[in-house]
Amino acid sequence: MALKKPLLCAALLGDVCHAFDIFPPNFDIRYRLETDVTLVPDVHATDNYMWYLNGYLRVHRYDAKNLAATIELDKHHIPQSEGDVSALLQPFRIAIANDTILSVQFKLNEPIWSANIKRALASLLQAHGDAPGAYVVDEQGIFGSCPTEYFVVNKSNVFEISKTYGMDRCTIYRGAIYLTRSNIPQNHCIPNKQPQAITSRIANYKLRKIEPYRYMLTELDGTMRTNIRTLESYYPQFLYSRVVLRYERHEVVNESATARTGPVVDIVNGMSLLFSPILFDSPDLEATGGRSPKSKERLIKRTASLLNAMADNLETVDNKLKEPYDETVSEIIRLMGTMDLETLKQLYEEIDLGTSYRQETARNIFLEIVPRTGTTSTILLTRDLIMNKQVNPMTAVQLLISLPFYMAEPSQELVKECEVFLEVGADRPDIKHAAVLSYATMIYNTFVAGKLTADTFEKYVKMYFDLFLNSFEYEQQMLYLEGLGNLQLENVAEYLDPIIRADYPQNTDIRFLAMLALLPTAHLRPNQVYETYWPIFHSRTSPLQLRVAAFTMLLFSNPTPGRLLGLYSVIRTENDPHMINFYRTTVLSISETTYPCYQHLKLLLAYMTRQLPDAPAPKYWVTGNYLFDYRDRKFHIGSMLQTMLIGSHQTDLPMIASLKFDTEALGRFTGQLGLYIKARGLSDAVINRLTTFNSSHLKLDRLSSILKAMKLSTISPTPLHFEFIVQFEGKAVLCYHLNQTTFHNLTDGNIINRINLLRDSHVNMQIVRRPFMIKYALPTLIGTPADILIENTVLATIRGNTTQQTMLMDKVARSNQVDVRYSSYAVVKIRSYNPIDDVEYSTIREQGFLVYIPINNEIVWDIAGKSISYSFYRPENMTSGISLKSRTRNTPANESVTMEALEPKEEDITKYGYRLDDLGLQMLARVHQDYTLDNVMFMFETDILDNAKVLTKGPFSLVNNVLRIISLIQLNTIHIGRDKHLTLLIANDQKTLLQGTLKWDTQNYSKQPTVPENEVLRVNLILAHTIPKPEGSRDEVKVLHKWDIVSQYTNFKCDRAARIFFSLTRQEWNSSNWKVRRCLPGVGGSGKYRWGKPYSQTPLLHCGRYSI
Repeated sequence: MALKKPLLCAALLGDVCHAFDIFPPNFDIRYRLETDVTLVPDVHATDNYMWYLNGYLRVHRYDAKNLAATIELDKHHIPQSEGDVSALLQPFRIAIANDTILSVQFKLNEPIWSANIKRALASLLQAHGDAPGAYVVDEQGIFGSCPTEYFVVNKSNVFEISKTYGMDRCTIYRGAIYLTRSNIPQNHCIPNKQPQAITSRIANYKLRKIEPYRYMLTELDGTMRTNIRTLESYYPQFLYSRVVLRYERHEVVNESATARTGPVVDIVNGMSLLFSPILFDSPDLEATGGRSPKSKERLIKRTASLLNAMADNLETVDNKLKEPYDETVSEIIRLMGTMDLETLKQLYEEIDLGTSYRQETARNIFLEIVPRTGTTSTILLTRDLIMNKQVNPMTAVQLLISLPFYMAEPSQELVKECEVFLEVGADRPDIKHAAVLSYATMIYNTFVAGKLTADTFEKYVKMYFDLFLNSFEYEQQMLYLEGLGNLQLENVAEYLDPIIRADYPQNTDIRFLAMLALLPTAHLRPNQVYETYWPIFHSRTSPLQLRVAAFTMLLFSNPTPGRLLGLYSVIRTENDPHMINFYRTTVLSISETTYPCYQHLKLLLAYMTRQLPDAPAPKYWVTGNYLFDYRDRKFHIGSMLQTMLIGSHQTDLPMIASLKFDTEALGRFTGQLGLYIKARGLSDAVINRLTTFNSSHLKLDRLSSILKAMKLSTISPTPLHFEFIVQFEGKAVLCYHLNQTTFHNLTDGNIINRINLLRDSHVNMQIVRRPFMIKYALPTLIGTPADILIENTVLATIRGNTTQQTMLMDKVARSNQVDVRYSSYAVVKIRSYNPIDDVEYSTIREQGFLVYIPINNEIVWDIAGKSISYSFYRPENMTSGISLKSRTRNTPANESVTMEALEPKEEDITKYGYRLDDLGLQMLARVHQDYTLDNVMFMFETDILDNAKVLTKGPFSLVNNVLRIISLIQLNTIHIGRDKHLTLLIANDQKTLLQGTLKWDTQNYSKQPTVPENEVLRVNLILAHTIPKPEGSRDEVKVLHKWDIVSQYTNFKCDRAARIFFSLTRQEWNSSNWKVRRCLPGVGGSGKYRWGKPYSQTPLLHCGRYSI
């Protein structure tokens, strides 16, 4: 391949493949070096972050094939105490051929960070061609081989060269991106997607002609700008870097003098044995590339302190409502991503010590973050925690569910290390289910990433299939069948096709699950699908669920006009209304869909709407394929909800429900949730258990004898069969099965007593989510590492205590002291590492959203007294509510810029307030009107297509409006915007207590002929706002405000007449009281009531009373 390239170049471009000889022999040239890196948060920003690296570059033409170079830094760039930059000052050799850079040779033990800077500078020292003109060549550099457009102009013996690089066509680091990581999959259904990274790079050279075909580089000015498509869509962000070389002076070195005094630049002694490629060396193992590696102890201390700080911050909320930004979860994930397995174990041991509330919270957060970090070390730690039983079963299941979807470093070795997941015993059934499914997804992700050989993948497919064949219980067969479905590749079908065809005895439920498992692979094997599924679909004696699944497979495997006409020919003569309705709803749903993955079906099915069979009776809606979706063509977001129902011929009720909900933004699926439920015989099982519980109160023998006397036929109950499957990203993560035996075991005994065991509980729950993360790592033009992170993290907590006390046999008291908090942090962060100063510079656009709801109440239910007493308590100086803010900031922060300065000025904030004295609360609202209006108007600039045709033929309906509301919510979650500022707060200065009683009673006079009333229903409600008494105080409770509501409904024996009495009384401490009383008389005749216009009364005289 190396020989073909110059031959091809010579054939196509002729003399163009020659290069300018820009470093004359024996010339020792000194250049002024000026570089800078700029981080731009948006095009309107006035405070861009910029750092510099300035000094001198010395280049000596060592011989015809080598350049010797060295870098000198300005004195103010050399740090006095932080680390060592001497490696950058060491000389290096540049291997050339026709003035084309081939490779670089460094000193022994050259660190990555300095080697990359030297590679970047060396790659700039080349210019192809030797005459004026325009041409394109492939130029080697730190990004690989990139097509480069040259335009050369000769101006009085000064050649000016303009280069434009095709960065989107670089063969190794396309778009200058050397690493892309994401926990959300790409949407491969969208054709002609715009590249994720848009990088533009140009360079201008000036060469002075010294003699024919010999030149000297006098000036170089190169710039590169990278703009990353972010999930938020307000203003673009970009990273800008520049390198400038300006000629200062040169000397002609005498070879004889060099022999006496030594080389000008020593590239002989202490050099590495091998040359290194010019390609940028990614610092994956250590972020600073060896410049400032962090010790294990330092990493552990820093991470543990962040975990403890998060636990402490959950104790207070006032400051967080003012600044709802919390990037702690993101920072912990970043730190844990740099740790090896031993360091992670030491960290866990440190935070696992003790049982205090604070340590329990820190440990919970750690266990939530571990599986979402995705490195090999965190996956192995998760494996060890589960297999060594260091976490409880519920936590183990949660760890396994998240584990495969965050794999950042898939490898065959990692799959082999986690093979123990298949060895989880039957004594841990929930963990076994989650482990089998999670491991199958890990195998699939590793194979599609190209890190697993085909033979090894085939071995695991056969392993799962053998486990399926060797299982005799339905639940185990279902488990391994879902595991095969998670493997989700074409060769899985070779094992499952015989089961679907029923080549050997297999029940209908297993055959149906096997069909669903192969649905994602249908388009890969259209011929085999036809051979297997057409006989099932065509046979009128096949079970309905198998015919529906076969129809779906045939439709998606080969969406051609011929296949559609074949399906229609069967439906045209179909006599099953369930099957007809499924066909109709499928055609109507997909014919106007906006979902990208169904666009290939949309055009064809649109024609089939003209030949739809007649709609069956409305009751057959229980079998159908209902699709609702929308797409915003401006912001490239959308979502889809698909509900597939299959009913029962016997009951005409739904038996199977399969739901799929996808959300998509800018070419990636931000959410894919699936839910599958099969319920057969569930109603019979529930009725049977309820009958058993109440057998002492029911006279079943007498009822049975009456039914037999009526000669009614006996219907045998349907045996219970219940399946439940949850899917993420099309992969099953949970699956459960209940039959008659397992259902009986679950409901056996006194259920009320089981529930009472949970009446007193301590709650300390933390939930961490990482809804989306995209990271692009790229080198700057000077070879320093940079990255752009787009991330959203969520921390939800529920903390407190709930107690229940049974005072008497018919009186129950429930007390709750619980804090509920939801915190979401969205960020677009550009980071650039400066190895000279050992500082990471960042420009951050962030959005914080916080909801805080304290729940302090007590409820007493008096069953005998027919009353409910309640009280709500708030301690003094409590603030709760909602806070939504966004801002742009830089780190490390400028000393002159405080955090308060990042917030809008108080005079720009509009404030609203309203005091509710009767509740002892104050409502507060703060909003930045200008930017709020700007953000709101931006979000309404949508271009939405929606699809709800399956329910309505009209252009607008309730479903269409719901889809538009969902689109606005989705846009707001990914749109950070500029300077959002909205707070809605509820505050109280003093302690406040709201308490009251709801009481009801009924009196029946139907058997008392002398009383005109038939029945009287009274409902009384009391609401009192009081000041809580200090503990031990004997003073009376001071009631500040009190509302007393009395209502009575009376119906009379006289022609069903009725009367409503309503009384409202308000009392205030040391103030006047007021009372409202209203009596609404009414009458009805023959069971009918007469009404006038809304809110008006029409008096009618009947039986001596007025009616409404």
